[in-house]
Amino acid sequence: MKKRLLILNFAVAFVAAAVSFFPDPIAEFRGAPIPRSAVEEQLKSIADLAPEDRTGRRAALQKILEEFCSILIINEICHLPEYRDGRAAAMRYVAEADLDAVTTNELNKSLDDPAFVKKAIIHLFLAAQYGENVFAVSDAEVEDFYRKNIERFRVAENTVFGIIAVDDRETAETLYARLLQGENFDRLAQESDDGKTRPQPSTAELAALRQTAEGMKINAISPVIAYNNRFFILKLKERTPSRFTPFKGIKDSLKMELVAFQEAKLLQQYLAKEISEGNLIIHEP
Repeated sequence: MKKRLLILNFAVAFVAAAVSFFPDPIAEFRGAPIPRSAVEEQLKSIADLAPEDRTGRRAALQKILEEFCSILIINEICHLPEYRDGRAAAMRYVAEADLDAVTTNELNKSLDDPAFVKKAIIHLFLAAQYGENVFAVSDAEVEDFYRKNIERFRVAENTVFGIIAVDDRETAETLYARLLQGENFDRLAQESDDGKTRPQPSTAELAALRQTAEGMKINAISPVIAYNNRFFILKLKERTPSRFTPFKGIKDSLKMELVAFQEAKLLQQYLAKEISEGNLIIHEP
């Protein structure tokens, strides 16, 4: 049998106070007034609409009030008796998720995180409303999602390169000549600094230097590069080719993503129904 939300004691008290202190509410929901102050901050978004645009202003107000009612409903869900022990609800959510041990252990670290607890409660509530089978996701569906979105999981090529940076070309050319004679790159990089506090390459400099490094062979030494009145010598140390993250390593996270899509869809469906049945009445803005 479908659960019905409880009207909490604090909500009743809030409504009573609203009737006393806000005789001209901005709207009503479930027969209770919504004071203008409850949505006053959000109402500022309507200020940019022309006063004569009554349709636009009413549509904006409708959206604001529906979002407010949604927050009330979600808050009520999270305070239902069966979810008052949020940690227990989160533990149940993790246990029923059917994930591997590594992912399960990682999720267990979030059992005291209020945002995670809220997500767990919403999931359990929706499963109770619509049946747990609505969140069933097969391995085949997850793999199909992975293949259809494969470019999301591409890891770009990565290059690791050493940098010698000096402030004048003559020093740079001298260091380059010594490198060609076989001296150690890392030792010369340290020596060239000579205890001076030169700034690290900027983001723009690194981007330009990386482009050069990407075209080099492993262990190759670049000629002197002039950029922004500074002089650089590079050595390519390592290159990791572009690759795709293996499906096995992200299978569980993709499964949770697919479930989250369904959660969002069902939650919006449920909230829309509750708001409709709650007979949201909007007074003239």
